[in-house]
Amino acid sequence: MIFLTGMVRSGTTFATRFVAEATGNRLAAQPLPLLYVEVMQRFRENEGLKPDGYPLSDCVFRNAYSRQSLSRFLETLRLSSHDFVANFEKNRNYSGQQTRVDIEPSDLRARESAGFDSLLHRALQCARFEGSRGFDGCKETSCEEFIPFLADRGWFVVLIIRDLRDVLCSLNAGKGSRFTGSPKPTLFNLRQWRKTVAFALDQGERPNVHVARFEDMLAKPEATGERLSSAFRRWAETQGWQDSAHHPRRQPGYAGNSSFGRGTSPRQRFAAHLDRALLDFVESLSWRELCAMGYQLASPDPPAVPTPEQFNDPFEKFRPELYGFRWNAARHDEERLREELLQGRNTSEDIERIFIFASVRDKLAVVPKPGG
Repeated sequence: MIFLTGMVRSGTTFATRFVAEATGNRLAAQPLPLLYVEVMQRFRENEGLKPDGYPLSDCVFRNAYSRQSLSRFLETLRLSSHDFVANFEKNRNYSGQQTRVDIEPSDLRARESAGFDSLLHRALQCARFEGSRGFDGCKETSCEEFIPFLADRGWFVVLIIRDLRDVLCSLNAGKGSRFTGSPKPTLFNLRQWRKTVAFALDQGERPNVHVARFEDMLAKPEATGERLSSAFRRWAETQGWQDSAHHPRRQPGYAGNSSFGRGTSPRQRFAAHLDRALLDFVESLSWRELCAMGYQLASPDPPAVPTPEQFNDPFEKFRPELYGFRWNAARHDEERLREELLQGRNTSEDIERIFIFASVRDKLAVVPKPGG
């Protein structure tokens, strides 16, 4: 099975078509988005954790948890066909479901005693869409925390990265609110993006985890598609994968959901849509990740992290449930601590609580400073 994920507005819908064509498989786009939300809600309740924000969180600071605990939970999680169908009905009425599939409860009962990955596998195999049955994988956004578990169980994972500054444009400018609702605090979006990068840096070295930049799919489609196809073929050979081309089924069509409409370049829009203060704030907190993923900064040197008095986020007032991501003294202290760890000036903190993986801190710490 194939699992594709990435931050919202990172081009994952386009990537679903791209990956389907490059691998010759049939993928569903967000067929079960609320399933992952419910699973993470159950996990957090089981661990006695209260998320700051949403169940699919940034996985750091107040939202940190043991990845080993999540894997154990997913391995032992048992969803009855009744639970699954109840969640499935919620998805039917949810605007975030793109491929609107049908699943019969009777198709799932044989897997009720199996783990989460087995149930998900069965659901995709049995899902019906416009007269044909079965998918070879799916795309869901903001589900990076499921990557280690699924990769451990033999899934082929594709993780999509897009320039954070263009992601913010897509979220907050043009028609972005049509797809994601009212704006979210910039710090919330920034930390969600850093989560994607953390999983790319740590998990991307695995043979069955492929990291692709949205910009490369647009600018270098043939080379990017060939790299993806080659990685998939190597994995498929180890799994005895039966090419779905032998059983042709129509790939679902996906309506374009660009925030700016067709005919405009989706790359480097941020220069026209992010004001200087917001751009400096974003680059001050993410310059290492931007450079690590091959993006150039707008400033010759990374800007200094602003104090709460120096930066007023125009997007932090719209979502009361995300007030914990307002740029204030507590959040500033968190980011200052993070930078101390990157510079080696603090060795007393739990690294994984702040970087998700210890390897991510190590890799970001050696990113050369532009202009330095």
